[in-house]
Amino acid sequence: MSATDDLWPDIQESTAELPVAILREQAAKLAPKTQGLVEARVDTRTVGEDIHHRFLLVAPALDHYTYHLFTVTHGVPRVYPAYLDDLDDAAKAALPPQNVRLGKVRSGRIEVPGYAIRDAARLRKVLRTVLNCNRTRDIIGSLLAQSRVLAS
Repeated sequence: MSATDDLWPDIQESTAELPVAILREQAAKLAPKTQGLVEARVDTRTVGEDIHHRFLLVAPALDHYTYHLFTVTHGVPRVYPAYLDDLDDAAKAALPPQNVRLGKVRSGRIEVPGYAIRDAARLRKVLRTVLNCNRTRDIIGSLLAQSRVLAS
């Protein structure tokens, strides 16, 4: 074997439907429903070995006021299970009950990673519940009304 041999295998791209693709798809659907007065955005960051996708509601007319609706977190290379977190109590109450397995122990306490989502189909189902819950509708309705007044 010489020093110029390629030691890498053939690389195959993952075929899983990625959480970020589903979140961006849904984010793109909000602005047309609100005439662009309220938009949704997905902000992706890494924290340690995890990837966090924050789902944000943005009102451009309100100096780009931003409301953090929830976060979806997953690892690499496996993107499922993913975990839905940072929900307010009203959105949590809209989700069906779930048996929670114990999470990682950090700083002497057990950390539960959030609402577990096993696959893309389940993510879509959970997103439908969160995006349609009364709390989300109230937040968007309030941002829409305030933005409409400022835009006129």
